[in-house]
Amino acid sequence: MQDNYSDVCYQFSNLRQVIFKIDFPSPVENDKIFCDRIDMEIVKYFPIRGKDEIKYYNKVSVATDSKTGTVSGHSTRFEGIEKTYVDSTRMNKIVLSNDTIIFTYNNYQSFEKLFDAASGILQQIWKNQKLIAVRCGLRYINLYNLLPTDKKVSKTMFSTKLSKVMVPSLIDEQELLKPIRSMVTTEYVVDDIKVTYRAGIYNQFYPMPISKDDYAIDIDCYTNSAIEAAEDINCFMEKAHRLIQVLFEESISDKMRGVMMKNE
Repeated sequence: MQDNYSDVCYQFSNLRQVIFKIDFPSPVENDKIFCDRIDMEIVKYFPIRGKDEIKYYNKVSVATDSKTGTVSGHSTRFEGIEKTYVDSTRMNKIVLSNDTIIFTYNNYQSFEKLFDAASGILQQIWKNQKLIAVRCGLRYINLYNLLPTDKKVSKTMFSTKLSKVMVPSLIDEQELLKPIRSMVTTEYVVDDIKVTYRAGIYNQFYPMPISKDDYAIDIDCYTNSAIEAAEDINCFMEKAHRLIQVLFEESISDKMRGVMMKNE
């Protein structure tokens, strides 16, 4: 399987959403993640500030008595914040809270733009302080034939291997068992990165029975390894994006590539 897709850039795609998410093992103190320096970096990419929301967290601390060896736990409740910033299109945003950072792109243009925004912001968040992320995930969701204005996509536009399993049902007696979704799932592992690949007929009217060919390719890359540096998150993003590109290219045919190269 080749992976020389770094220069591939389509003029048109059915990429509906890209999500990049970072989770912390426990809520981070407000002053570590909410400050003017970080805010100024975020508004370079997401200039419109949304309404802040209050979030409450329980933080548990454990102590051991040096004389008796008794272990005791103490829970404290503290007030956190959830900040939302959106870009000028109002379709892309970042949500920053004490326990997670989520980038959501509904108007995705390129990996380079996502990477520039995420790396710049994360560099400021990790600057001069020790933070640990326990999960990072990058997910690309492609949906086909979703809207009447979408370019019509047929099963023949997917690769031979994938098109063979893109069937609404295994049985002909659909009055007996009505199919409402038909997605295949394959899980991969590459070093410390796991990939969940889903493809098939997702059915936008779920849980109603399948009535038309609503195809989907949903690729989710993530790692549960502890990450302590912004540079290591950058490395994960680049590696995850390469894996997503490989799996996507293996999912489509030259017929699909021809359609995606056109922008009319």
